[in-house]
Amino acid sequence: VEKELESAISKAGGILDSNLGDLEKIGWARSSRTDKGVHSLATMISFKMEIPENSWNGDPYGFSLANYINSYLPYDIKVISILPSQRSFDPRKECSLRKYSYLLPAEIIGIQSHSSNEEIDYHLSEFNDILKEFEVW
Repeated sequence: VEKELESAISKAGGILDSNLGDLEKIGWARSSRTDKGVHSLATMISFKMEIPENSWNGDPYGFSLANYINSYLPYDIKVISILPSQRSFDPRKECSLRKYSYLLPAEIIGIQSHSSNEEIDYHLSEFNDILKEFEVW
């Protein structure tokens, strides 16, 4: 996803060709990372973008800028908004909440398609007890 985003921003003129491929050089930072096979619904990134300061005139939330970059992105990747920030802005530190959802086949915890409601409740209760051992709060 980051390669697609970097490419789209470059095509839109937001990253100089001389900086393309070197995310460290442009100070690229993200609110979270996604490993292979993991998806993110909303990730915040920051970087040094090549853009005139008056780009937000009449578009304070950067929707037009986002749509322009979106025109270079595949349908399943979208930029929602582009906003100016302070040089010290760190998206990982500014992100105050992360919510994770996991999909698990029911069979793994013993639930079969023919299981009764009581059996399902038992297996879910047993699984929830195991999960409590991993809670950090």
